[in-house]
Amino acid sequence: MHLRSLVIGSLATLAMLAPGEAGAQSTTGTAVRIASETAKVVSRQGRPVSVLLTAHEGDTFELLNREADWYWVMLPPDIHGGRRSGWVHGADVEGSEYRAAAEQRALDEAQAKAAKELQKIEKEQAKAAAEEARYLKQTQEAAAKDAAERAKQEELAARQAAEESKRLREAAEQLEKARREYENSIRGAVPVTSHDAPQDRIATRSVAAADFGESVQP
Repeated sequence: MHLRSLVIGSLATLAMLAPGEAGAQSTTGTAVRIASETAKVVSRQGRPVSVLLTAHEGDTFELLNREADWYWVMLPPDIHGGRRSGWVHGADVEGSEYRAAAEQRALDEAQAKAAKELQKIEKEQAKAAAEEARYLKQTQEAAAKDAAERAKQEELAARQAAEESKRLREAAEQLEKARREYENSIRGAVPVTSHDAPQDRIATRSVAAADFGESVQP
């Protein structure tokens, strides 16, 4: 077991001292802090890859080398005390320019989404306002139509009442005229005594007077 630990430790030391890939910048001993909620530590850059470890925000690793936007880090010892190295992308590393760029992209995406949501809300509000205006217009038109119909009916009723009043007035005038004509005919008749008045004249006068509710004594 002791020999195994020595071998693993030697391999780890060699891994730390081994040169990185072409263009890698040696930054051995520098700590790398994970800024993303989760970050994958992979076996190599690019694809295909094997995920060696899923790191979480706040986890720190020893930095071995850096190449472009990838960081080569030393992983914690496993249950046997052995250590492996892996690669983590700069977008997941705190303080990295790639992290700043990723945060800016996330901010831009959030702002674009917010602007889109705002446009959607404004569109819905405009649609609701148009619906409200249309409903109000329809209500006002219906009210105006009802008012016009009522006014028309009231005008018709008033005209009918005026015509009825006119007919009643004309009927009263005709009745008054007939009454005056009758009275004039009575005043213009030749007076006779009760002894020499013909019976037919008396009977005629009695019938005519009865039509107007009068009584005539022979």
